[in-house]
Amino acid sequence: QTLVQDFSLPVFAVVFEDDVEGGINGWTAQSPWAITTTASHSTSHSWTDSPAGQYTDNRNVAVTSPAIDLSAAVGVELSFWHRYDTEATYDFCHVEVSDDNGATWTELASYDGTQTTWSQEIFAVPQLDGAALAKGRFRLTSDFSVTEDGCYVDDVVVRAATPP
Repeated sequence: QTLVQDFSLPVFAVVFEDDVEGGINGWTAQSPWAITTTASHSTSHSWTDSPAGQYTDNRNVAVTSPAIDLSAAVGVELSFWHRYDTEATYDFCHVEVSDDNGATWTELASYDGTQTTWSQEIFAVPQLDGAALAKGRFRLTSDFSVTEDGCYVDDVVVRAATPP
């Protein structure tokens, strides 16, 4: 016997993407975060916290995406490519999201130590489902001694499904 059922699937699509090739594009960068050509995953540009070499001591600085309207979205997913070189267990590259335009932040992950090859990370972020003013940010924190090359971020993509 064959059972026939009709159903609708939501469309899963890119809501936001930035390969950093087109400039700042609405991102807010606390100094010294800047776009660099020193290293990149695709083409020639990426974000870094240390465009002039190594990051400095006692830093807490971020690059923050523009607000993204996810009010009709479900199944939100954040992906990006990154590499990093920080003092292990003391200095960190944090990945954070906000569902309230940056008033509060939720940490998805933090990275420390050395990852010199580009690696893709993909996170399900259901806390952004239905958020009208969602944001993501990449933040470097460092302690009072030992500095390294820091964090690089490229090819940021937010995907989500829109119910039919």
